[in-house]
Amino acid sequence: MKRKKREKFIKSVLRMTPKKIYNYINLKRFNIIIIIMPLKSKQQRTVLEYIWQDAEGHYRSKTKIMPTVCWEDSIETTPLWNFDGSSTGQSDAENSEIYLRPYFKCMDPTRTLSNQKYAQLVFCDLWIADTDENGNYQYEEGLCQSMGGQKQTIKEEVSTWIHVSDIDAREKELNAVWAKVGGRKLKLKPHRDNKREPARQLFETNRLTGSDLWFGFEQEFFFYDLETMDILGWRGASVPEKQGKYYCGVGRSSAVSKARSIAEKVMKETLSIEGHLDCCGWNMEVAPGQCEFQIRGSGLKAADNLTYFRYILQKVAEIEGYGVTFHPKPKDGDWNGSGLHTNYSTTLMRYTNGYKYMEEAINRLNENHLEHMAVYGKDNKMRMTGKQETSSWDKFTWGVSDRTASIRIPRQCYVEQCGYIEDRRPGSNANPYDVCVALANTTVMDSDSYKSYDASPDIPLSFGGMVESGIENRKVRMTGFGESHEIDVLDVISEEVVKK
Repeated sequence: MKRKKREKFIKSVLRMTPKKIYNYINLKRFNIIIIIMPLKSKQQRTVLEYIWQDAEGHYRSKTKIMPTVCWEDSIETTPLWNFDGSSTGQSDAENSEIYLRPYFKCMDPTRTLSNQKYAQLVFCDLWIADTDENGNYQYEEGLCQSMGGQKQTIKEEVSTWIHVSDIDAREKELNAVWAKVGGRKLKLKPHRDNKREPARQLFETNRLTGSDLWFGFEQEFFFYDLETMDILGWRGASVPEKQGKYYCGVGRSSAVSKARSIAEKVMKETLSIEGHLDCCGWNMEVAPGQCEFQIRGSGLKAADNLTYFRYILQKVAEIEGYGVTFHPKPKDGDWNGSGLHTNYSTTLMRYTNGYKYMEEAINRLNENHLEHMAVYGKDNKMRMTGKQETSSWDKFTWGVSDRTASIRIPRQCYVEQCGYIEDRRPGSNANPYDVCVALANTTVMDSDSYKSYDASPDIPLSFGGMVESGIENRKVRMTGFGESHEIDVLDVISEEVVKK
C-alpha cells in the first residue's frame, strides 16, 4: 500500500508545471528526495547545425546544442567552431584544427521542435591559423567569438545569471567584463578550400557592385537509391525505356513519380525558409531520375543560395532513403548528363541597347574558353561531347535559341536587343563561387566598358533592387525564421531612394 501511494505521489509531482515545483523537495514521509530543476525560458536550448564542405566538395555537418538567450540573433553573434580537418582530407593530424566561420544561418526545416526558431542551419566557410615564415602563430587584440573561448563563456554566464530580461543592462555588463579581460585571439586566414572569401572580396569592389551581376543557376542532378546505389529508374541490370518521355513528364513512369515525390518535398522545405533561397522553379529533366531546380541571386548571393539549396536537397533526399549525384555524366551511353547552366547579365546588358554588351561578353568568353572549362567542374568533359544538348568541351560556339552551343542567347533577348546570356558549359558539380568569379573577371573586370563604376558604384536600381537592398541592409532575411512578420516596402528603403 505504501509503495503504491508513493508511486502515485511521485507521478503527481512530475506532472506539475515548473512554477508549482520547489527546486528541492525533502519527502521524509516516503524516505525519498526529489531534486527538480525547472526548465526556465533562459535555460532553453538552441540546436545549431554547423555545415561546411570537405576537400571533395561534399557536405559535412555537426550539431551544437547551446543555451538559448535573449541576444540579437545575428550571424555576427554566432560563435566560431572547429573540426578535425584530418578526417575530411583538409589537414594533417598534427595540425588538425580548421575553424568554421559562420556567414549565413536560417531555420532548419527538417528538424521539428516546439518552436522552429530554436533549430538553425549555420553555413560556414573555412579558416586556419595564420603563421609567420617560422611557423609562429600570429595574434590580434581582443577576444575571439569562438565556441569554447573565454568570450563565449563570459557571455553565457552573464546572460544566465545577470540581467535575465534587461538586454541593455546585460550588454553594458558584458562590455565592462570584456574590457577588463582584454585578451588576445588568433589571426586567421582562408583555408585553401575556402572559395567564398576571395569571391566575397571581388564582389565588394566598386566595379562589380556597380555592374550588379545577376546569376540564375539551373541545377541538374540525379537521385539514386542509398541502399542499392542504383540511379532512380535503373534496377541492377534492368535499363529503363529510352529518353523522350521523361522531360517535364507527368504519369509516365515510376521513376518520374518517385523523383517528383522527393522534389516536391525539397521545394516545400526550400520555400519554408524566409527568402526561399530565391528558388524560382523546378522540373523533371530529360533522363529518368533527373531533375532541375532554378536558383538565382545578385552577385555573391546567387552562389550562396545555391550552396544552401544543395545541402537542403541532399538532406531531404537522405530522409527519403535516396542520395543525390551531381556528377556531370553518371550514366554512359545515350543518356543526358547534368549541367549547371548559368544565366548571366550585368546592368549594361539589361538596359535598352544592351545587346552590344552581350556580344562583347561572348567574344571575351570565346577568348578565355579553356580557362573557364578548367573551373567548370570535374569530369565535365564526359558530358560535353557535342551530343545530348551539349557543345564540344574544347570548342566554343554561340547562337540564338541554340541548346547545342556553349553560349545561348534567348530568342526574346535577341528580339528586344537586351537581357542576358546562358552559359551552358558548367557541369552540375561546378563550384558556384568559381563560376561567378570566372564570369565576373572575364566579362567585367577585364572590360573597359565597366571602368566608369570604379570611382563609384552608384547605379540606378530597379524598384525591386531597392527593396532587395533594403532587406539585406536590415538583415531581415538573415534570420530566416518562420515567424510571421510582414515587411512594409517603404519601411526598408529610404525616402530619398523612393523619390528617385
